[in-house]
Amino acid sequence: MSSLASAHSAGGLSPEAQQQRIAVLEAQLQEEINRRIVAEEKLKSTTLEFEQSLSQRTELLQELVMQLQAEVAHRDDVEAQLRKRTDVMHDFIKQLEQEMEERRTAESSLRFSEERFRNVIEKSPVGICISNEQGVFEYTNPAYCTLFGYDAQELKGKPVVTLFPVDERPIFEDFYKRVFAGRMDIKGERSLLTKDGQRITVLTDSVRLTSDATTDDTSARKDRDRLIIFTLDITRRKQAEDMLKRAKAIIERSPAVIYQFSLSESYPLEFVSENINQFGFTPHEFTVGDTAFIHNVHADDREKVMSSFKHLSRTQADHLRREYRLITASGRTRWVEDNLMAVKNIADEVIGYQGVLFDIDERKYAEEEMSKALIKEKELIELKSRFVTIASHEFRTPLTSILLSVGILKDFFHLLGDDEKQENFTRITSSVNHMTGLLEDLLIFGRAENGSVQAKTATIKFCAWCEDFLAQVRDRFGEKHHLEYSLPSEEFDYAADADMMRQILDHLFSNAQKYSPEGSRVQFSVLVEQGSIIITIQDVGIGIPKEDLARIFEPFHRGSNIGNIGGTGMGLAVVQKLVGILQGTISVDSDIGKGTTVTLILPTNIH
Repeated sequence: MSSLASAHSAGGLSPEAQQQRIAVLEAQLQEEINRRIVAEEKLKSTTLEFEQSLSQRTELLQELVMQLQAEVAHRDDVEAQLRKRTDVMHDFIKQLEQEMEERRTAESSLRFSEERFRNVIEKSPVGICISNEQGVFEYTNPAYCTLFGYDAQELKGKPVVTLFPVDERPIFEDFYKRVFAGRMDIKGERSLLTKDGQRITVLTDSVRLTSDATTDDTSARKDRDRLIIFTLDITRRKQAEDMLKRAKAIIERSPAVIYQFSLSESYPLEFVSENINQFGFTPHEFTVGDTAFIHNVHADDREKVMSSFKHLSRTQADHLRREYRLITASGRTRWVEDNLMAVKNIADEVIGYQGVLFDIDERKYAEEEMSKALIKEKELIELKSRFVTIASHEFRTPLTSILLSVGILKDFFHLLGDDEKQENFTRITSSVNHMTGLLEDLLIFGRAENGSVQAKTATIKFCAWCEDFLAQVRDRFGEKHHLEYSLPSEEFDYAADADMMRQILDHLFSNAQKYSPEGSRVQFSVLVEQGSIIITIQDVGIGIPKEDLARIFEPFHRGSNIGNIGGTGMGLAVVQKLVGILQGTISVDSDIGKGTTVTLILPTNIH
């Protein structure tokens, strides 16, 4: 390169010099190329050797690495095993320390438990004793000693048979043998004797401690076998149970139902005695809720009963008495008397009520009958008073008239003309007929009350019979009243007691005539419809006050507006009885000053 640069710099050389110079440069260039080729060959050779050497060293290094990795892995495994063994050792040490701590705790707890167990045994309210197989006391706690009236030293070493009644002592030895043989337990109730000979009832249970010794020496095992007996005084409980049984028997035999309910919501029943079965129920039905108590109270009494529950809940009264009707399981209604007494808790708070329920249906019936009898007696007394008053008046007037006419006839018979004599005789006859009618009304009413009056039916032509009867009424009315009537258009046969029908209509027309002004109209109508004969008698008389309408069928009762109009008050009473015998009905509708309408409805018996 430097020669070429020189050639360029010697731009002034001749061509020959230039060619020589170029030849020299080319030779130098070739030489340089050859040298470089040699160097490259040498470099390749060196590189190949290096690569081979590097490859060998790399393989050797890989082997060394693998060996090193194997050694590291082996070392890690050794270290892991060492750590594992170390951990196991630590765990063992830790467990050992824990076990030692637990053992120390257990020993402390055992000492505490032993002390506590000893205190429990010593302070236990249950009598505890320990005896050996020979039945001899080895230990008794204070409660056991107190129970039987001994001290511990008195009982220690003494046979258990000391506490048994004399008649049971002979079987005691065999009894203990069977207990220790495992064929029998000291368990249950038994009667034992205290130190002063008093017999008490105790509940006993036992635990047999069997020896763990492996020796075949029976006596050695016997020395180790023990019997722990737990004894509880149940004398008072037995007495209470006996009293409870007697009380239960009394309750079951008692006619009263005992029950108890809470004041909580819906007032649930907590107890019902067995004799609720007299009403067809079981205690289970009421206490479990299959049968709600209030639903078996008569619908008309439920509000009263619920109000009493609410009253008790509000006031917490000590006592309450109530009467209501109870519906039995068979659907019958029974009157009951319910006496409630408060049930209180320890804080003297009322938490419920105990009830004593009596069936008073028969008593209630008797009271009702007595009340009816008293009312009837009062009515009879009033009736008697009215009868005496009315009868004395009704009899006195015709009797006075009779006496007067008889006196005139007796003293002046020879002076009287025929017309005057006939007038006195007519007056006497009318008075006698009036008294006879009154007596007949009384007799008919009395026989009807006793049920001794029977209808005597016979077939009549009804319309014709009415025509005949109404003709007699028209004659009776004369010019004083106007009779109007309406009968069915077609005649029919009717089975009736004609005399009884006549008595009924006679009374009704008599009232219409008596209580209506002269010249007034009286209407009579007969309709046949819907299987009934409807007879109506209507007047335009003085009418009946509303306050008297409810009593118009009572004997001897008369309206308050009759004034001086005569009468006994028996007419409508007799009519009602006779209509009842004919299986009919009677009703009266009246307005003061406008008149009265009487309606008879008789069953049809049309042929």
